[in-house]
Amino acid sequence: MVPSFTSDPKDRNLVATVARTFSGIGQGLITILTPLILPKLSDGITTDKGYSASGFSRWALICAVALVCFSLICVLSTKERHVIYKANKEKFSFKKMFQVVAHNDQLVIFMIFAMLSNAGWYLTSCTAVYYFTDVLEKPTAQSMFSTIGAVGSAVGLLVIPLLSKKFTKRTIYIISLCMTIFGYILMYIFGPILKLTIALDISYIISSVGISSMFVAQTIFLADIVDYGEYKNGERNESITFSMKGFLQKMAYTIQTIILFGGLGLMHYNQQIVTAHINDATKTAIGFIAFGVPPILVLLALIVFVRKFKLYGDLADKVHAYIVDRERKRTDGE
Repeated sequence: MVPSFTSDPKDRNLVATVARTFSGIGQGLITILTPLILPKLSDGITTDKGYSASGFSRWALICAVALVCFSLICVLSTKERHVIYKANKEKFSFKKMFQVVAHNDQLVIFMIFAMLSNAGWYLTSCTAVYYFTDVLEKPTAQSMFSTIGAVGSAVGLLVIPLLSKKFTKRTIYIISLCMTIFGYILMYIFGPILKLTIALDISYIISSVGISSMFVAQTIFLADIVDYGEYKNGERNESITFSMKGFLQKMAYTIQTIILFGGLGLMHYNQQIVTAHINDATKTAIGFIAFGVPPILVLLALIVFVRKFKLYGDLADKVHAYIVDRERKRTDGE
């Protein structure tokens, strides 16, 4: 966890950026390797791309084994050389979890704006297959779209250290969300309206840069929220606070699932698949769900963040000073 590494804001930016960079590299590798490896693992009945159910199963198994191996390497090779915060033995309970959330207003605000923005991003990722297959009728173009997104994410991660030298975390987050919204507006224009695939891909780079920067900032905000909780309530709850990120991600997936499949259901998509004919109204709906709804969700997230999130400026300085002083007293008392 970031708070366990350091309480210095600049160091937290660096730690979060490095972690997100390697996470992005891993996601990019999977995105690039999947269409290359799946045909080699597939047999029996295959799609026009050479994919089969057995191929997906084998590739999933390989990825699962790799996940376990890399996780073991991380756990066994990581040594705590210097512990910033002496670990509190937090006893988890659902009652305790609700208490932590209820007594940390900034955690609640964070969960709202992060859930909205993440849902927008997930919605595009999940709807892309329907858009390229049913609307553009170019299923192979999705691979390039995903690869372009991975490139944009990598660029966004490289930009964060440069921006952090001139701007505050709050400003960087606002810039990230604005870039995401702008990119989505361009995607909607070049995608569903003009049907220009190359321009759509280029626009996706802009949104991807914003989204990757947004994810880094969210990790840093959570570290600050842990400190704020200790400042406000006199009790440190790192594990429960950071576990809320996983919870809000699940809620974001739930939102995108409701929007996507609710929209497809209203358009009677399944019946049209049976007849092998997707009507124009359904194609329009798929395009709007993929590129029109996400910027609305991100805009709502931006409004909540700007109006309600207050961990910046004087309050952030007070929290940081309190944490540094409290840790000094802990150290002196040992």
